[in-house]
Amino acid sequence: MRETAIYLNGVWPNFLEEITQVQRKRPTQTLFLQPTGDRPITYLRRGVASIEDPVILYASPTNDRAHVHYAAEIVDWSDKYKLSGKHRERVERIIDTFQKEEKYGVFEGSLNLIHVRNMRRFKQPFPISNLVKISNNEPLKQPPRAGGFSYVRPLADAPPFADF
Repeated sequence: MRETAIYLNGVWPNFLEEITQVQRKRPTQTLFLQPTGDRPITYLRRGVASIEDPVILYASPTNDRAHVHYAAEIVDWSDKYKLSGKHRERVERIIDTFQKEEKYGVFEGSLNLIHVRNMRRFKQPFPISNLVKISNNEPLKQPPRAGGFSYVRPLADAPPFADF
């Protein structure tokens, strides 16, 4: 198991739920999260995530940022400012086909394009303080506003996922 996971603070719940519903039927279908901001997720930028060796993602929705509701596998990362040609067309086609909530396609207001699969909702959301930050080995605290990410330790024993 990897030593590092990624926590996203305050993702729009309709985006998370749409990805969950698509991937419930197609768990290996890669879909996308586009967290706002120009700060790159440097751990992912190094090319560490792959289909064979994904990075765990934890996410809290904007309407309950104190709790982790979702987990997924990150299988790739792209710098959206460098997307071009066939790669950009492929991403746009996938978003147009499966992610209707992403009304603007590849959103230009952020740098990170996170490729995810197997998004699932936890049966019982758990407090973000259950996640431990890599930087200081302390429990994660809720930031004052939505947005951003943290490097955290993967949970050894994750809670059960919801049955659909």
